[in-house]
Parts: sequence; C-alpha cells; structure tokens
Amino acid sequence: MDGGRRIDQSRDREGAVAAFAGDCRAHRQILGRLGVWTLTISILSGCSATGQKWSIQCVELVGSEHRVLCDQLAASLRNTPGMRASQVHPVHQDAKNRSRLCYGKYTRRTDPQTGKLHIPAKMAQELAIIKNLTDASGQRIFLGARMVPYPAPDVGDPRWDIGRAPGKHTLQVAVFYETDDFHERKQAAAAYVAQLRQQGFEAYYHHGETASEVTVGSFGEDLREAAPEVTRLREHFKYHLENGRYKWNRLGDERYRVKPMVMGIPQPTGLPW
Repeated sequence: MDGGRRIDQSRDREGAVAAFAGDCRAHRQILGRLGVWTLTISILSGCSATGQKWSIQCVELVGSEHRVLCDQLAASLRNTPGMRASQVHPVHQDAKNRSRLCYGKYTRRTDPQTGKLHIPAKMAQELAIIKNLTDASGQRIFLGARMVPYPAPDVGDPRWDIGRAPGKHTLQVAVFYETDDFHERKQAAAAYVAQLRQQGFEAYYHHGETASEVTVGSFGEDLREAAPEVTRLREHFKYHLENGRYKWNRLGDERYRVKPMVMGIPQPTGLPW
C-alpha cells in the first residue's frame, strides 16, 4: 500500500487556499495553485453562472431485471398524455445492477437571500403529475418520485473507484459538488485522484448522487492498527478541501478548519442509494 508515502511539495496547501471567490476565475486560480486541476483547467474555461441542472427521478429499480423493467416503464411514460416523450431518460447502471427512470431537465439557481435552490414552477408541476400517475388498478406508479441532480456518466479510472479499495476504511480529504457556476464535480474528483496517484498516494474517488469524494489510503477493520498510517497521511493532508477550498465549521463564536476524516468504504448492498 502506497497511501502513507510522503511527498515533499513546495506548494503549501494552507497558503494556496487562503481566500476563495465563487466565480470561475477564482476556481481556476486556486485549484491551479493546489495542483488539483492541472489536467482539467479547460473544464472551467467556459463555465458561467447558469444554475444547476436537475431532473425528476421517477423510480429506481434494482435486480437482475432492472434494465427490462425500466425500459418498459419508460415506454409507458412516453405514451402518457401530457408527458414530453423526449424528456424521458432511462439511466442504466449495469455494473451496479440498477436502473433509474428520470424525466426532464430543469435549471435550478441558488436564492441569494436563503442560499437554497429555487424550484422552477414547471418542475414542481410535472413532479406532481408524475407522482399521481396510476396504473390500470388505480395504484400510483411513481409515488416516490423526487428531484435529483441531472444524471451524468461517472468518470475516472475504474481501478480507482472506492469500491475497488481492499480495506474497510479510508481517509476523506476532499469533496466536490456542483454550484451555480461549477458543473463538473465528477471530472474534478477524478482528476484530483489521478494527480495524487502520480504523486504516490493511494487515492480513490466516490461519485455519490450529489457529491464526489476523494480519499487516500485503505485500512482494515481495526482502526487502532491503522492509526500510524492515518497519522502519516494527516501530516500531509492537514485540512479537508471542499471544491478546492478549506472547509470551515463553527463552534460557538470560533471558526475552525475541518480536518480529513476517516470514513467507512461504501459496501455494495443491492439496495438503492
């Protein structure tokens, strides 16, 4: 395992992220100084404050028949009066033995007053319609429909997916998520992992529904045995990164930077995430 290998770097991570502005230029400058996006600076070259792309997940299916059942439901939804056939999107994930049936593509923007994402009227209207669709017996088919980030293909070297890690625990050092002006969180996480791998670290990515995490190291069940390894990694990764900047929390009147955290490696369960 190469996770504990220390690399002498001239750039100080703390100084590189002393300040952060939310615009694309600031993302490029700060992440470039970190060395996080040497391979993906072009990703941000055309970004603008356009909002975040979301969809409606009608249903998620798990099991050996996930693809067939999802395609059948998709065909039925396309033929439903009032539904836009071109907006029906089956998303198959054969490696995970599951499929999701999604509908529509909507732009959600952050409300500057509340910090919450705005729900477009058309999205709310079509979500209500989908939730109330019934089959021949009167049972609602998509009662569990919900708003989700627009599904995008996973990216990154499959060998470095956290699911391939041999251990039970790992050290989370960074997380990327989408904002109104940044839409490439999967690419960013995969690129950071590639960079860390080049530097000799055992790095992994994990693409969740709303965020992509970057971790280093792979430890067994007994964290007491892993303590020396975790300590060595924390000597290099002193603070946790969130979209390329330090993550801050508050305790009373004091603000403090969050340190990397040991987390359990997600295990396949056969259940929807």
